[in-house]
Amino acid sequence: MGRRIVMILLAMWAAATAFSATAAPVFFHMVAGICTDGTKEDGQLLCSGHISVTVEMVDGYVPGTPFFANACCDTSPVALFWYGDRAENLVIDFPPYLDALGGLGNSGLMSDVPGQSYLGIHWYDGVFFDAHDGVWNFGLEFGGGGYTASGTYTDWVIGRVPEPATLALLGIGLAGLGFARRKQLPSRADDGRNA
Repeated sequence: MGRRIVMILLAMWAAATAFSATAAPVFFHMVAGICTDGTKEDGQLLCSGHISVTVEMVDGYVPGTPFFANACCDTSPVALFWYGDRAENLVIDFPPYLDALGGLGNSGLMSDVPGQSYLGIHWYDGVFFDAHDGVWNFGLEFGGGGYTASGTYTDWVIGRVPEPATLALLGIGLAGLGFARRKQLPSRADDGRNA
């Protein structure tokens, strides 16, 4: 009976893991982003040598699928965009549907195959980020001025975040395994009677 419970719990965990792998948000992280040019102050680049860029795609996005959303009511496959260097840190939370104001839009193809990903983010107030063929460009306009940065990168890597339900199911499965194991161990009183 104990083995059957363990097998059922393991099967439930495997099913939940397979489901979460297809339904969980997909994140792409830029690898080895280096700032080589941009806005300067006293002759020094404001951006740091290394930058951080992460893109969260909407649930259900299939890596390797090209996307283009820049008109009213197009679904934006990009959910969140993070950019950070020494001088600027920016997080954009995209609505599910883009509108036609301000020439904004997202396009690209985020892939788990090395060398295939490219990205274009264009948002309100002159915010843009483009990355293609190992070169990236970032721009931010504000109050008549602006901030720009550009450089190189090697590729994008994919990562997934486990769903809370999957983690809870894993915990239940581990607890079930511990309970089944405890039930199988003979008690000390039984050991004394059988000796």
